[in-house]
Amino acid sequence: RTVLRKHRPSKKKQQKDAKRHRIYVEAEKAKLLKSGLITKEDIENMEAEKGDDEADTAMDVEE
Repeated sequence: RTVLRKHRPSKKKQQKDAKRHRIYVEAEKAKLLKSGLITKEDIENMEAEKGDDEADTAMDVEE
């Protein structure tokens, strides 16, 4: 029999992955700030843009 849905990991696994990703992202930000390549404002701007992208994709799905 064929299953036509993508395999989704268990909720616990998803939560762990999300947490791991968050920790990784924070560490990357800290590293960049310490190296002086970017400033806190740059990070905030990037995050704002990323949020906008997610809103756009949500709109596309509904059409």
